[in-house]
Amino acid sequence: MRTFQIAIFCFAISINAIGQNKKIDSLKTCLLTAKNQEQQLNILIELGIQCRNVSSKKSIEYALKAQALAQELNLEKKEAKSLQIQGIAKRNQNKYKEALQCMNKALVIYQEQEEHEGILKCLNSMALVYSHEDNYGKAIEYYNKIGEHWKEHRKYSRVCATAFNNAGAAYFRLGNYNKSLEYNKLALSLQTEINYDIGKARSYNNIAVIYFKNGLYHKALKMYQAALDIFEEKGQCRFIATALNNMGAVYQKQEIFDKALNYQKKALKLRKKLTFSKDLESSYNSLGVTYYEKGDNYASLDCFHKALSLEEKIKSRKYMVESLYYLAKLSNRFHGFDNNVIDYAERSLAIAEEIGALRDVLNACNLLDTVYSQLNNEKKAAVYRKKSEKTKLALQELEKFKADEYYSVKVLKQLKSENEQLQKENAEKEMRIAKKDRKLSVWWCISGALAIALVVSWLFGYRRILSGKTS
Repeated sequence: MRTFQIAIFCFAISINAIGQNKKIDSLKTCLLTAKNQEQQLNILIELGIQCRNVSSKKSIEYALKAQALAQELNLEKKEAKSLQIQGIAKRNQNKYKEALQCMNKALVIYQEQEEHEGILKCLNSMALVYSHEDNYGKAIEYYNKIGEHWKEHRKYSRVCATAFNNAGAAYFRLGNYNKSLEYNKLALSLQTEINYDIGKARSYNNIAVIYFKNGLYHKALKMYQAALDIFEEKGQCRFIATALNNMGAVYQKQEIFDKALNYQKKALKLRKKLTFSKDLESSYNSLGVTYYEKGDNYASLDCFHKALSLEEKIKSRKYMVESLYYLAKLSNRFHGFDNNVIDYAERSLAIAEEIGALRDVLNACNLLDTVYSQLNNEKKAAVYRKKSEKTKLALQELEKFKADEYYSVKVLKQLKSENEQLQKENAEKEMRIAKKDRKLSVWWCISGALAIALVVSWLFGYRRILSGKTS
């Protein structure tokens, strides 16, 4: 059933693209028949927005024309909007410096005009650029500004909720799960209040990631499924792929590899039809981990090489850390503890330290400690062992979870019990399905035998009638 749904959504992508192109063509026609320059300006801005997911280059072209016309008409808010569109399109092109320049110009105009919603949108867009550069500390500075504004005014809940979701993701990347959960819960409460379904689904997804990282697989799957249901209902193909890929990771951790690969391959198939390099690298990365854990070393190596190629191209340092780490482990599987393992692990460690990803620092240090111990270089091993211990202490400070409804001892025990119950239910369900399949097979056999008997009876009866007529 799920395979059929994915096929439908793949088809839907093509249909949506056709529909979007028709809308763009319609706007182009309207542009030619616009009654005045202000109407032209509004159409150019809308063209810039509509072209963002089709062609970043075209989006920028229309936004530049809109900017020039807005300056001519002295409409500063519209000028800021056109700069914003350019910034987002340049971010999608991975031109982060140019994206920030456009957004900064837009921000200045919005601040002069005291256009608060525009200010918040710019701050959120700028924070996302820093997140894309893996500069999560800087991104959080901007999210904090949005938080201060929201505390003061309690307005523009949708913009703020989106920003809080993004802030949760940034804290997660830094390994601060407590802060990540806090922001995602805040975002979820705002999105529930304003009935913003897509936002709710993103929050479910982000909270599920935290559950997943803490081994609460049953809760993670329930959250991912809740997110997936909304994304499917709304036809959000990019986020459908994200949820599928994440659910695959949960099954991988539970060592249900066939199911994990099934979900992750569906996600990859969807992502290949879209135009987001970061999503593709994420899929190859996830598949690489699953193949590695399954013991399919050549398939894992192929996936990580593809992931690393994309990561180097778009300078995605966070995922590069993980790819290099697994390439080090794969090199060890193929060749034992050698210089290739050390090279990959040290490159992973250097980037992890650069972006402040403490968990990845810990993983790389532990691997290097093991490598040098195996090579009888105790002096080098001790250096990484010491760094590992220091990183563990730093992580412990970040991971002092609040004893709230998510992480109280009582609830953790309950979740463990629920997880065991779920596994039991799944086993019983599979047995029922197998039993039903057996019954169906017997039914088809009986039905077939009856059908044959009826045909034979009919033939004998027909021959008797023919014989009677002949005599």
